[in-house]
Amino acid sequence: MDKFTFKKNKLQERLEREATEGLEIAICTFYNIENSIDLTEDQINHLDEISNSEEDGYIRMAYTNIINNWDHNQEN
Repeated sequence: MDKFTFKKNKLQERLEREATEGLEIAICTFYNIENSIDLTEDQINHLDEISNSEEDGYIRMAYTNIINNWDHNQEN
């Protein structure tokens, strides 16, 4: 008989991706920009402060993903 196994990693990846996409839409709407890479350094610093007080792990991870993506694009 086959045993049920749950691939937790796939679900975690999906939840992280959805949280990041949703947060990015909210941020872009608030700041009236097309993409989160268009944020200013002050705006990124503010988002970093917010992320430090965020209790939800996926939302905190979403902030981190957006901030890291911004940092990466500033280097290029």
